[in-house]
Amino acid sequence: MVDLFQNNQNQQGNQKQKSQDQLADQAILHDMLMTEKHISSYYDVTVLESARPQIRQALQHIQQEEQQHAEEIYQAMEKRGWYN
Repeated sequence: MVDLFQNNQNQQGNQKQKSQDQLADQAILHDMLMTEKHISSYYDVTVLESARPQIRQALQHIQQEEQQHAEEIYQAMEKRGWYN
């Protein structure tokens, strides 16, 4: 009987840990996506205010990379049903 009780407690503990891990993962991905959006918006302003074409092109390239990162994070969240 004690073994059954301990097994039940272990299962509940494992489920609780898994749920907490998923919430932590979801929060991390959400934070990453918000960060990418924020960084991309800064590059947008910098690109628009850049006086030199070479610098503007370099910044546009970096901004595109940031947008690609955001897309990858979005896809990971969408796949898990975490994007609202």
